[in-house]
Amino acid sequence: MSLVAGARHWYRKGGLGQLVRAAGTFTLGQAVVRATAGSYETTLAELAGPSTQTRTWEFQDVTVAAVPEACLVGPHATVLGRDRVYGDTLRESATKTRWMLHGAITQRPRRVGQALRQGAWPGDPPRVEGPATVLYNQSANYYHWIIEQVASLWAVEQYEAATGQEGEVTIIVPSDAPGFVTTALSRAGVSDRVHEWDGKPLGLDEYIVPSLPAHREVELQRLRERVGGEAVGESGEGWLYVSRAESERGRRVVNRDELEGVFAEFDVDVVQPEEWPLAEQIRRFGTAAGVIGPHGAGLTNMLWLTDGAVVELHHSIDDLNFAMLADSMSHGYERVRCDSMGQSRQPINADMRADPDAVRTELERVTSSDTLDQTSNP
Repeated sequence: MSLVAGARHWYRKGGLGQLVRAAGTFTLGQAVVRATAGSYETTLAELAGPSTQTRTWEFQDVTVAAVPEACLVGPHATVLGRDRVYGDTLRESATKTRWMLHGAITQRPRRVGQALRQGAWPGDPPRVEGPATVLYNQSANYYHWIIEQVASLWAVEQYEAATGQEGEVTIIVPSDAPGFVTTALSRAGVSDRVHEWDGKPLGLDEYIVPSLPAHREVELQRLRERVGGEAVGESGEGWLYVSRAESERGRRVVNRDELEGVFAEFDVDVVQPEEWPLAEQIRRFGTAAGVIGPHGAGLTNMLWLTDGAVVELHHSIDDLNFAMLADSMSHGYERVRCDSMGQSRQPINADMRADPDAVRTELERVTSSDTLDQTSNP
């Protein structure tokens, strides 16, 4: 991303104050990296390459890498190796990986500089003995935590089985992770090996890096079985509309009152799942026939449906995350193209107006026995 594009991004995201902070972080980070390991862009390119010490295992559509001798530093769970920085640019964009590295440099410039220049880090940070993996997302977003982080533990289990280390990989999670993460790990039966990370430097004997789950059916079904448990399993009745009426980020349906008649026809209840603990979300969606709502993390709860259906309201055709998720879970899926309403710094977060007739048509289509198992993208 160019400097001009980057400046526009940060200004749109948080105004002049955010732009100034981002510029300061960029300048400091660039100066430290230049002083310790050559030019900034060249260093990032070099550090992105695989380490000769890294071992990899390949399972069914899954790859796991094991990196010896690493150090976890804050604030964004950046992992330092001996002379390199490890960044997962499949989970996070290259731009976000740079931002996370900048954060580490700004908070721990000496430690990062020593690692890049000398292949070592000053001091003797506490260590996690044996293999360890890191679950981290800089936000409290339900979708990113459940689908991209918790679901990746299936690949870790494959690594454990292949190396004879069942139950031995420590799961590192930030101490301020959302409560639903703690609950999900407990329901999955792995809470006894969770290490809460306080953001301070933490040495890792071996850093285990599973590949991005990427909506693979085997990992999603494993997640559903382990975390959903007995609360899921049989086809449900009635539909749930995931409301974003109280969302600060937008994507609110401004004419929801016009949809009440349609909702009554299809037995649709309006809910705000973020107000429920995870167990209640699993229970409620696990007994529903389908879910409808504007694009947003709440649609992640389609995981708990059994032979269900999904109708997504959206004003963009570019983001297909939930279409892919529905397909992987063998749910029927339809999308209602809505009109953008009002202004938003990020167009994807603009509020929307949904045509009641279009919503009725897609609900009819996705609930018919002939199309329940099909996915279409109008």
